[in-house]
Amino acid sequence: MSNRAIFVLALTLGLTGCFRSSSSSDDSGDADGGTRWSPDGAPDFGATHVCSCCGTDVTVPADQPCELGVCDPHCLGLDCEDRPLDALCDYSHVTAGVRQDLPVLFGAPSGDECFCPELLQCEATIVEDGVLELRTQICREPGFACEACMPFVEGRCSLPPLTEGTWRVTMDGASAFELAVASPDVLPEWGRSCDTPANAATDGCGTLWPPRDARPGSVCHQGDAYTNERVAIEVTHDCPPCNAPAGPCEVTIFDDVIRVETSTLDPACDIACPPACFPRTDTCLTPALPEGLWRVQVAGLEGYESQIQVGAIDEPAGFICGPGTSGG
Repeated sequence: MSNRAIFVLALTLGLTGCFRSSSSSDDSGDADGGTRWSPDGAPDFGATHVCSCCGTDVTVPADQPCELGVCDPHCLGLDCEDRPLDALCDYSHVTAGVRQDLPVLFGAPSGDECFCPELLQCEATIVEDGVLELRTQICREPGFACEACMPFVEGRCSLPPLTEGTWRVTMDGASAFELAVASPDVLPEWGRSCDTPANAATDGCGTLWPPRDARPGSVCHQGDAYTNERVAIEVTHDCPPCNAPAGPCEVTIFDDVIRVETSTLDPACDIACPPACFPRTDTCLTPALPEGLWRVQVAGLEGYESQIQVGAIDEPAGFICGPGTSGG
């Protein structure tokens, strides 16, 4: 039986007109939750039950009641569209053997998109050992007028219990990023991460996995930010291999350090490269930053360090860029 979970993600917009609560349908099916147990006496985390949602059967974990919003996308007449997440953001660690909620993020600091949906939905499926598929949707009520909108919309995605090790996370069948799952006996140090998925576009050639470390040439970011703001950090690779898209980017904050690690995906077939090379800029995102002075360090730019002042902003500090050396 597959480990599959479908969950409605709660919004954290907090703006009038941008968040609307919704009730579950009366036609919500079986609600007898509770963890099922396998014959050897251990919890069967893969056990599921079916919720009957207005003519659509939805399979959920055995310990998830049908009333908790499972049927909303099917019973409230919502318009839902598939939309891969833009970042897995503000999480600290993933523990093996337990069901765990992780925060997901849609949007970008540029504000190119305007989000004001009613519901988010996430489906997490173990495809095979070490591979987890995430399918996310944004659902809106037809005709719903948004009085205000935000460049981001956030929610939480509940993952099935995973075994210890490094998991490859896919979206729409394409490799997106890696997720480290630690033993429950390991007490992780405090820190938070924000993972930006890979850009797998390679003109139909496909990409090799896992990604390899990139060699950045420079980095740019704003010099200040408001408390709990996420900051976009742009890392430029001056001469990457042709047709080699950006791999996942991981930004981790610990103590007063923001550590940025970019990566590159190599194409899965031989491609004739032009004599000239073209720079590639990867946009990474920090977790929400607490107030204070933060030091920015980028893997591959050893010896270079910049700063971001987080808190009240009297006069904008502008953008900080450096060091301007070449890389590949």
